[in-house]
Amino acid sequence: MQRPQLDLYQEASALLLQFVLAAICIMAAVGKLLGYETSLTVLESVGLNAVQSAIVGSIQVAAGLLLILPHTARYGAILLAALMISANRLFIFSTQEPAPAFSIAVFVLCVVLAMIRWDARAEQY
Repeated sequence: MQRPQLDLYQEASALLLQFVLAAICIMAAVGKLLGYETSLTVLESVGLNAVQSAIVGSIQVAAGLLLILPHTARYGAILLAALMISANRLFIFSTQEPAPAFSIAVFVLCVVLAMIRWDARAEQY
């Protein structure tokens, strides 16, 4: 069966969103995996140790790689959205402050991308 085509602007927007989210994801993971002090300090402030930080970084790398390809982007977006929910929940309960706006924006963009890519997949069948 032939994959339904998004119009040119929708496809270009979805690809741009995929690459931006993948770049954000992978750049955030690098700090955790390489043990940058700034990244580890933030995660230690919410109760995560170095091993847990490396696990989070690995999940971010996996989500970033999934986001690069259009046919796996929906799974990467869902994985990253789940990670953002967990991160925001952890941040709110450990610091008693509101979640950072940037992580909420990333979550919303992940949901939008997953919806775009899931709709294209649903129309395929």
